[in-house]
Amino acid sequence: MLVMAFGQSITFIGLQNSGLHKLGPADAGLGSAMQNTSQQLGGSIGLAVLVTIALRHTSHQLADGVAPAAAATNGYIWALRLGAAVTAAGAVVVATLFERVEFIPPDQAAIEAAEASAGRVTEPERKAAGVAAATTETPA
Repeated sequence: MLVMAFGQSITFIGLQNSGLHKLGPADAGLGSAMQNTSQQLGGSIGLAVLVTIALRHTSHQLADGVAPAAAATNGYIWALRLGAAVTAAGAVVVATLFERVEFIPPDQAAIEAAEASAGRVTEPERKAAGVAAATTETPA
């Protein structure tokens, strides 16, 4: 259970970041809707798969003559272990592929937006273009 909780905490952060990353205000609602739909469908399908695996394992053990309570317990243990392994693997993938995003304070973002609307080149654009700050300034 601890492995599943750790994996889910890492996975949900990555899911929320990827759902809204680099979206403008006009597309934020769509990104949020896709994120919520993914979480709901993923949880529903994941639960259905884990329960199916648990019940199949239980029925195989019942056919082998294992007591019903022990067979049910073994089936759910098998499903939880499989779920924990898949979640841990997902957490590793997210941790290795997670894009590092530089935090821009709100006041700096407002200044950059004002400069962009005034036709000035902003500092992130300068860095991306590899141009020195003195050569890109426009006269006021």
